[in-house]
Amino acid sequence: MRLPKLSKSVQLLFLLLLFTVSGLFAQTEPTSTGLEDLMFWVKILLGITIILVLNVLRLVFKVRTEEPFANVDFNKLNGRISLAFLIVGMFAAIYYSFDLSDKYLPEAASDHGRIIDSMFNTTLIITGIATIITNVLLFWFAFKYAKKEGQKALYYPDNHKLELLWTVIPAIVLTTLVIYGAKTWTEITAEVPKGAYEIELTGKQFAWNIRYAGLDNKFGPTNFRKISATNEAGFDFEDASSHDDVMPGEIHMPVGKPVHLKIKARDVLHSVFMPHFRVKMDAVPGMPTSFWFTPNTTTKEMRKKLNNPEFNFELACTEVCGRGHFSMKRIIVVETEAEFKVWLAKQKPYYQPPTPASEVPDSLEVKQDTMPKITMVLNK
Repeated sequence: MRLPKLSKSVQLLFLLLLFTVSGLFAQTEPTSTGLEDLMFWVKILLGITIILVLNVLRLVFKVRTEEPFANVDFNKLNGRISLAFLIVGMFAAIYYSFDLSDKYLPEAASDHGRIIDSMFNTTLIITGIATIITNVLLFWFAFKYAKKEGQKALYYPDNHKLELLWTVIPAIVLTTLVIYGAKTWTEITAEVPKGAYEIELTGKQFAWNIRYAGLDNKFGPTNFRKISATNEAGFDFEDASSHDDVMPGEIHMPVGKPVHLKIKARDVLHSVFMPHFRVKMDAVPGMPTSFWFTPNTTTKEMRKKLNNPEFNFELACTEVCGRGHFSMKRIIVVETEAEFKVWLAKQKPYYQPPTPASEVPDSLEVKQDTMPKITMVLNK
């Protein structure tokens, strides 16, 4: 087959397209990291997409001229490009799902988190199979059954059995997933077990205030009107139950024991996010929320599993609450109950009683019998 000679305008069009795509590729420096390699293939797919879009626009707006496109079968060309898009896309998705697996969250460090991971994996497998089948058929049909001269499309208006099949099966699968999820959610949001350790988290721009009850195991009352530079939580210090409350700089939890998070916000919307425990709950001003869970892996155990001595559990904010949103981070330490109690006992109460006025030392007092002498000196 003899290829048609391209006009100068068409040559210029393809040169501009080539320049655009090569510019995208040039932005990716050769690295050994899987993430950079993934971005390289994403840009290849973007280049193919640009070609497809330009070709579709050419057909939609009827910009085809007699030369050089007169002898080009664009239906077949589009089919081949679609097939290439499918192959490259599927390869990149499958390959990098494994290549970037070290970027995934580790095994959940809470009891309910492992159930959530199981639900997520089940849903991902079911929807992944459906996605692969439908997309393979979509792009294969575009390639295999591209329009040909003299070929008549099959008119297939309906098939009640087929329609019933693809309606009933997804309905059963989705209903099963919904029931599974509802059952799990009911267990997660059940009544807080007795004896759960309580931690109060208050979000503000741009930090988390952490509060533990003291020896009386009772949180003292707070009032937003009492918030000041020296009273971060707005404690009502007139109530003695607030005198032993502590506000440490990091969160400590006992492993294997229920932990009840009492969540508040001081100014705008925030969101408590503890990804390793699969915990997420919004902090809403004027509407306290809560979440309870049971951590089942200590920080030391997770460091050993991941072979990373620098690993730490973290609390972050997932509600974009302002320019300093990125700084809302706290370290979480999970330890044995004995270690937790020792740590809590070492924390100093936030309340500090006022220091009584000190008495003036005798050496600074002016005695009556010295007054005449002082006067005499001044007169001289």
